[in-house]
Amino acid sequence: MSIRFRDEQLMSIEKAFQNMIDNPDQESMIKKSCSMIESVLRLACDKRFTVTVIDSPSTDELYGMSVRPSQAYIDQLVSLMLDEKKWHVVVFRWKDIKDWVIDIDKRMITKEVGMNATELTSILLHEIGHIVLNGSFATKLGNTFKEQLAKSGVGMKSMAENPFFSKIMQLPLINLMSTSRYRDNMQLKEEIKADKFAAVSPRYREALISAIGKMMEIQPVSSSDRESEVKLALDTLDNYKKRQAKLVNVRSLFKVPKT
Repeated sequence: MSIRFRDEQLMSIEKAFQNMIDNPDQESMIKKSCSMIESVLRLACDKRFTVTVIDSPSTDELYGMSVRPSQAYIDQLVSLMLDEKKWHVVVFRWKDIKDWVIDIDKRMITKEVGMNATELTSILLHEIGHIVLNGSFATKLGNTFKEQLAKSGVGMKSMAENPFFSKIMQLPLINLMSTSRYRDNMQLKEEIKADKFAAVSPRYREALISAIGKMMEIQPVSSSDRESEVKLALDTLDNYKKRQAKLVNVRSLFKVPKT
């Protein structure tokens, strides 16, 4: 799928984010701005989007923005994954998803994080990049589900017949798409690919470099005494730095017009 945003569309998105920044506590303005972004994305991507701003406790991980299939499509994906004869269809169904949800951590539009409208737009473009470029996610997810369910010793059929279990199995799918933490090098590569999509011009490349820097500054290192939790937090910060370095130093990676 090829997506190209026109300059006026990008400016409309920036205007919507600026309205949020100027009125972070006005629910009506937030909704109006989200609707503006939804309209632009639908025209540019030929897909339906629901954009929401989510209140998060200050102690929670700052996830920034995240993109995921709509609830109806998540139900379909989990149903396919739990069917021994159809789980592989997930790969093909992923490409056909028409309804997406973009969640924005409300802290991203406040002075706490200090993002400007151009930086927020660059992060949004990064999330759209996941939809455009991340077809391998479905393959990895389907294989992981199959392997783990096989190890559990419990038949997929019996689990698929349990509505409660089916709902529980949605949690890892949503978590994989919404967390800012990196579990392996493959996931980091997917993030860098999405960065490449976001760097549609020097303006948004530089904004993304700046935005990643701000995310690093505010991202808390876990206070947990569990070694694995602390290591994951530190790895997340390290991978933010790697993404930033790619944007700064490997400019040939991006098709950036000369200015």
